[in-house]
Formats: sequence, structure tokens, C-alpha cells
Amino acid sequence: EAEMAVSAGHVHQLKANLSQGRFMAFLRVSSNVLGAHVWIDDKKKEHSLWGDTPHGELVPGGKHDVLVEAPGFEPSLSSVELQHGEQKELEAQLVRVGYGVLRIDASAPEVKVRIDGQAKGSWRSGAEPLEIRFDAGEHRLTVESDGRKTFDGKIVIPRGQILPLHVKMIPKYPRGPAWTQAIIGAAFLGAAIYAGSESNRLYDQVKRDRENGSLEASDERATRGKWFAAGADAGFVVAGVLGGLATYNFIKDPLPESSVSQDKVLEFEDPLKARPAARFAPNQPSQQNFAALRSGPWLELTPQASSSGGGLVLGGTF
Repeated sequence: EAEMAVSAGHVHQLKANLSQGRFMAFLRVSSNVLGAHVWIDDKKKEHSLWGDTPHGELVPGGKHDVLVEAPGFEPSLSSVELQHGEQKELEAQLVRVGYGVLRIDASAPEVKVRIDGQAKGSWRSGAEPLEIRFDAGEHRLTVESDGRKTFDGKIVIPRGQILPLHVKMIPKYPRGPAWTQAIIGAAFLGAAIYAGSESNRLYDQVKRDRENGSLEASDERATRGKWFAAGADAGFVVAGVLGGLATYNFIKDPLPESSVSQDKVLEFEDPLKARPAARFAPNQPSQQNFAALRSGPWLELTPQASSSGGGLVLGGTF
């Protein structure tokens, strides 16, 4: 565009020199993932980004390779050919990768994690959550810890995303009373068996002597046999009661099972989003602005002090 004055009665000739940009093409790249990274003619990503979707710029005419990537998605590589002065839009359809990441912590000093029976590491209290990369889909998660109930259940790992899991490890119910009752019951059972065998032995002896006619009226074996029999019966009763109590206490468990809870699914972290950028301090002019300020007239008042006194120095350019 230019302004010109047309004089009456004159023929004017206008020669326009168009910049090279007028002979370039315009390419706009978009994708189903907002903010995906785009490289032009740079498959190995050796140079800086061309832009983040959606993004458009002037590019030289001809054939170009367009690489579109986003964390958690398979890269998309396509070719596009542009004519001079052409405007074209390329839309990339990104598909999530076939794996996901588990981010696990637990309410226990230390846990061991297995997925589908495969050991995948351990986590300790105070450390960063354990991250495990695994195929997407349904899997069996097993979390174990000393003195805690084992968690064993199914989880679904999302494609191309992070699943944060918090495992609540419940302490095992103490079995001390049950073991005590079982041991005492076993002792009573052993004593009852011994007393029963002694009672049977004395009964057989008395019966044999009676049949032989050699049994004396003052023989006390019959009395002792009865006491052994009574003791055996009592021992069996006590052993049965204690055995029942021990069995009940072994089965009894008032505490809930270990469980898992999950937070909202997260996207993969994008390292390109956290690139450092140099910034000037607030209210501080940049070097370019500072040079621009110094290029024109300026006035500066500077305080100075020495052993003989102090004052203000006025200086500048005009």
C-alpha cells in the first residue's frame, strides 16, 4: 500500500516491488490435542519448535514434513505440499500411547509392589511416590508390607496417563490370644489322652485279675482308674473348649481389609512447558530499552561522598 498524488492531465506509472513473503505460502497446523508441539522439516527435533497447536505461519512453497507430538500420545508425521500464495490447514489426529504410569504410595513404613505377579519395586515412607510404567488395561495389583494385610485387587491402567494410587495398609489383627489358647488346649488334650490310656490300662489289669480270681478287695487300682477316667473326660472337655476358642480367634478379624483409593488421572508431564526463560527484574529496563534511553537526551542526578565532604553531581546529554 502506498499514497500517491494524481495530477490532472498527466499519466502516472507505478512500479511496485513486492517482498518475497508475498510469494510464500501460509500453513496452519492444528490437532485434537491443544498445545501439541510442531516441528517443520525437523524429524530429529534438532532445532527449536515451529509452534504449538493451533499455530500458523508463512512458510516457503514446496513440500514439507510436519511432526506433531504431545506427551502421552504417539507422534504424528505427515507431509504437505504448498503452492506459492496458497493457504492450507493441516489437522493431526493424535492417538494415545499403549501404556500408562502408576504412581503409588502407601500408609506403611515400606511396601513391595507386584503387578500380575511381577515384582515392580518397593516404596518407603517419606520418599517420592513409586512410578511404574506398564501396559494399559486391567491388571492385578499386589502390595505387601510386614505386619500389614496384603492388598490384592484389580486396577485399570489408563492409556497415556498417570494413575495416582494411595494404598491404605491395615495392620494384621493380633493372634497372640489364639496361639495361647491353642497351646494350652493342646496341653490339656495330651494330658487327657495320657489319663485315658492309664485308665484303660488299669481297667484291663483289674478285669484280668478278677477273671483269674487273684483280685484283692483292698486293691486300689480300680479307684485310680476311675480318677484317671474322670480326669481324661475333663481334659477332653477343656481341650475342646480351648480349641474352639482358638479356632474362633484365628478366624475372627474385626479390622477391615487393606484398600486402595485413586486420585484424578493426570496427564504426562511436558518438559517443554517448563523451559527456563530469562527475565528482567521488575522496573528494570532491558538492555535494548536502556540503549534506546541513552541514545537521546538524558539527565541524571548522582549522590557522591568523600573524606572532605559530599554532594550531588548533575550530568547528562542534550
